[in-house]
Amino acid sequence: MSNIFTHVTPGFFAILKTDRSTHNRQQKKGQNHMKNKILKKTLAAVTGSLLILTLLAGCQSASPEDSSGSLGQKQSENQAGGEEPITLTLWHQWTTEEDGNKIAFDQVLAGFAEANPGIRLEVTGQSSSDYSTKLKVTFAANEAPDIVYIQAPGDLAPFAEAGKLLDLSGMIAADKTADKVLPGTLDNFTIKDGIYGLPTITSLGLLYCNTELFQQCGLALPETWEDLLDCIRTFNQKEITPIMCAGKDLWPAMDYYDILAIRQAGAVRCREALSGNASFEEEPFTEAARKLVQLVEAGAFNENDLSLGWDEGIAKFSAGGAAMLYNGTWTTAVVTGEDSAIRDKVAVINFPSLADGDGDPDEFFGGAFEGFCINANCKNPEAAWQAVNYLCEQMSNVSVMTGNGLPAWNSGGVDTQTLSPFIAQQYTLATTASGYCLWWDTALGGEAADFHKELVMKLIQGKITPEEFSGQMQKINTGLDSE
Repeated sequence: MSNIFTHVTPGFFAILKTDRSTHNRQQKKGQNHMKNKILKKTLAAVTGSLLILTLLAGCQSASPEDSSGSLGQKQSENQAGGEEPITLTLWHQWTTEEDGNKIAFDQVLAGFAEANPGIRLEVTGQSSSDYSTKLKVTFAANEAPDIVYIQAPGDLAPFAEAGKLLDLSGMIAADKTADKVLPGTLDNFTIKDGIYGLPTITSLGLLYCNTELFQQCGLALPETWEDLLDCIRTFNQKEITPIMCAGKDLWPAMDYYDILAIRQAGAVRCREALSGNASFEEEPFTEAARKLVQLVEAGAFNENDLSLGWDEGIAKFSAGGAAMLYNGTWTTAVVTGEDSAIRDKVAVINFPSLADGDGDPDEFFGGAFEGFCINANCKNPEAAWQAVNYLCEQMSNVSVMTGNGLPAWNSGGVDTQTLSPFIAQQYTLATTASGYCLWWDTALGGEAADFHKELVMKLIQGKITPEEFSGQMQKINTGLDSE
């Protein structure tokens, strides 16, 4: 292969920033699955399936217009003539056995050949630490694989805008794929008027509640803001930490402001502000900051917990050290694991509603940001579309069963009777969601994400006022170097 660095367009590296926050969330999810021994057994049962993959050359140089005829017709002709199946190259970033995505993907891959006899996948797992960089280099050199795992919109948008990814809108319309995925799960893959990927799973922010502590204090799980404040007062009277807020890593603390903003302003307005089409100085965003200060002043958080890392905070919550915790669904594997003192004493609910908020109480923080997309230069886009469709839908189904994530598809492929009661709770919440707003650090990326997280911590620590917070946040849209 030629030296690909000689083909890199000047400035191309600048179009994509590696999102450290996203990798942190993925790392936590992988660590959680180290605690899930059932999933390890599942992995052992399917690793042999990888032997079916053969190392053939990919299809990366011709444009989609070079292919003609339907995929089904081509497959029939190939098989009738004794020709080899179409070979597609695929990259992902799941290289550890404990990674929940890898476990689910390996299961799906085991059944791929039988379900898609005309297609052969050449799969390569790349290290997550430099995955984004490798994508930049190979796409710039027009040597990227046919199908790539991607996180949207942060990683996906620059490639889509640069014309490196195939717009799937026509295929989605023809196959009525939008009717098969859950509402809102294509949002993060939609750039301007095009759709450039399909989702695999949904990750949600949920309020984890220690039901034993609630019962001891005679409390019901909070449905409204007033309920939440009443619970905080009661727990403090009983000398129980109301809400775990591990602040050392910043993003777990950030989540508390972000969900309040979603409740106060609504998911749509939050997405508009995050994309620069609305101002963070609007009243709902300032009011969300006031409500976070109200939580602090009500004694919702133990000040000592602000020095804990995510792992330490989850461990403390799992030991019964707090009544509530707001975090992503990747937390499930820890709080229900064998070492958790509350594994049979925890329930999940959506964050309580705000009577004065514009947000729908069925909107969620999080959403579907992981998926697969297709190289715009793939020789066989129809075959790649069939492969991506199958992989994404089946990963959605399998991930629910293995505990890797919640569904992004409404395909009926999940046997809810076999789910544990705890995962069934989450599944029900996901399937009734009215909309999503992606993790703000993932949506912002890079310097802007770090700036936002640091501002939230300053707000919690009383170093800035809600009004100052909103004014500083708007610098993300006007320029962080602006005065």
